[in-house]
Amino acid sequence: MFEGTKQRFFAQLLLSMKLPSLLPAIDTALADGNAVVVQLVSTAEAMLNRRLADLSDAEREALEIDLSPREYV
Repeated sequence: MFEGTKQRFFAQLLLSMKLPSLLPAIDTALADGNAVVVQLVSTAEAMLNRRLADLSDAEREALEIDLSPREYV
């Protein structure tokens, strides 16, 4: 469980470090008339499903889910 959590944390950390350079590169490519394809490695669907399964009906009405690494740290 620890190793899986550690891998998810570092995967999200690396992704967040790439975004500041990715977004301007996308804007530049679109301005040059090129198409942009971004591949998502994970949509966090499994993590979302686990979190939703843990919620009561009242909690689902006031849905506020944080899927960031903060929960595991």
